[in-house]
Amino acid sequence: VWFYEYAAGIAPASPGFKNIIMKPTPVGDLKFVKATHHSPYGLISSEWHRDGKKFLWDIEIPANTTATVYVPATSLKIVTAKGAKASRFENGRAIFELGSSQYHFISEIK
Repeated sequence: VWFYEYAAGIAPASPGFKNIIMKPTPVGDLKFVKATHHSPYGLISSEWHRDGKKFLWDIEIPANTTATVYVPATSLKIVTAKGAKASRFENGRAIFELGSSQYHFISEIK
């Protein structure tokens, strides 16, 4: 459970993963995490790499689902995500409300 929910950041926000929480926690010397979960709606994936202060994250949200995505970052201004716009910034994370698709995020972390 720790690996999926905390390291990879894949957790249900509602039964059956109809709504998903994507909230990875880069900790310690961990530089790479890749995880998938086969939900009733399809594949959920999270793969992130840490290179110094740069955080690169690829996710996939399956069809007919939504996700609240928490991207670790030092500020909202330094998060890039083609096709997505953050709704807010809280506790060191840019927060996105997203529908099904694949997304690539780049940010800076401490």
